[in-house]
Amino acid sequence: MNESINELVKLLENKQYPQAYEYIKKTQEIPLVNDKIAYDIADCFFHLKQYNELVSLVQQLHQRNPNEPNLFSLYILLSLRDDIENIGLKLKYLKTAIKLNPEDFTAYYNIGCLLKAKHKYKIAKKFFHFALERAPKEAKIYLNLGLIAEIEESDKEKEYYQKAIFLQPDLVEAHMNLGMYYLNQQNYAQGWPEYAWRLKMDGFKNLTKIYTKPCWTGENLDNKTLLIVCEQGYGDAIQFIRYLAMIKKNNGKIILRCRKVLYPLLKTVKNIDRCAVIEEALPAYDYYCPLLSLPAIFETSQQTIPCDVPYLLVDSVREQQWNNYFLQFKTTFNIGINWSGNIHNNINYFRKTTPAAFAQLAALPNVKLFCLQKDAPKAICEKYTFEYIDDRIHDFADTAACLSKLDLIISTDTALVHLAGALNLPVWVLMAKVHDWRWQDDRIDNPWYPSLTLYRQNKLCCWKSVFENIIADLKLILLKPKDSLQ
Repeated sequence: MNESINELVKLLENKQYPQAYEYIKKTQEIPLVNDKIAYDIADCFFHLKQYNELVSLVQQLHQRNPNEPNLFSLYILLSLRDDIENIGLKLKYLKTAIKLNPEDFTAYYNIGCLLKAKHKYKIAKKFFHFALERAPKEAKIYLNLGLIAEIEESDKEKEYYQKAIFLQPDLVEAHMNLGMYYLNQQNYAQGWPEYAWRLKMDGFKNLTKIYTKPCWTGENLDNKTLLIVCEQGYGDAIQFIRYLAMIKKNNGKIILRCRKVLYPLLKTVKNIDRCAVIEEALPAYDYYCPLLSLPAIFETSQQTIPCDVPYLLVDSVREQQWNNYFLQFKTTFNIGINWSGNIHNNINYFRKTTPAAFAQLAALPNVKLFCLQKDAPKAICEKYTFEYIDDRIHDFADTAACLSKLDLIISTDTALVHLAGALNLPVWVLMAKVHDWRWQDDRIDNPWYPSLTLYRQNKLCCWKSVFENIIADLKLILLKPKDSLQ
């Protein structure tokens, strides 16, 4: 190889992909002097999302030697392109990979993952088993079979996660999922330690970089400052903020660090000395603790779940503003509704319903529905005769004040449910078959929030019976005078 090729090889070996790409662009050719350089260049194109160049390179290599075994890896790479929405094209690449190397598990596994992401669970499971026949000691296959078993309510969920951990003891997702399985079964003693593995996931790795001082595990706080860090979603923060009242700070201080939109709501939480916003500079502290680690520190069991509600306060000024707004609706039965959570959350596929489903409630006499769905188009509200109030709600403190003036809240599993539950307001939850561990199985109440009633699906992704039960119960309530329901 000449000197210039050596320069490119060095850049590729050091994964200096931008510089390698600039070199290739400058020379205006892809130096296919050997297979290793060709595949390293393909990896460079993939990481830089230069997909047209990647496709062209694979085509060249295929024409040069269509039986080259290493082409298998490149077709796998093509199937992982994030610019392809067409599942058919991705499957085409993976089927080509299988033809090139029918005994490698990777293509079968990737087809399984692709189908699982598209919620085609039965056929996805078949491909995971095809992969398992070729790689019986591959832990990630068991992890995915566990996820499908959870969705299908199979009794093999726990077995799959344990097998994955046996094969790969450091597989973080398997530990975390096993932890949530135990928590859902009210086995908190085994659940909390496994759930603590979440802190090793990619999204949490920066914690130890940001917070370099010791993680609190219950140490005495005399003359010390404990920094509690909100984690995961808004609902998680609202649910577990209750634990701050249990911390014995003595002569120490507690600082709560949260996202800006939660600050007006959480700044009045009992037992804290200061509420800090994550977007601001890191305050001085002696210990830090991720919020969802507190249940394990306090050795929470099913019998010791702290549920002294309400544990959040409604701002008096905002409450008065909403009181003035609701004066015009004092004769109607006012229900706040929400039909979807974060659209970027994978589990929202199971949780969400539609605004059309709530239209059945709007047809009931003397019922007024108030749209609590964040960023719902005004046109949707007008179509279904929902009251549009999104322009009046700017943060969770506004939402809390609004909720306090409603007669009832009906919502899918979102942060809204946690907020209403923390305020001890009446909430009817549309509970999906695939649900979070904190809602447990087969019960209509919830130990974390006494004011909640759960309306559960009896069939995956089907809300028909749920709304039938809600309408029946709502009709019984509407038979009573509104004043008697206060």
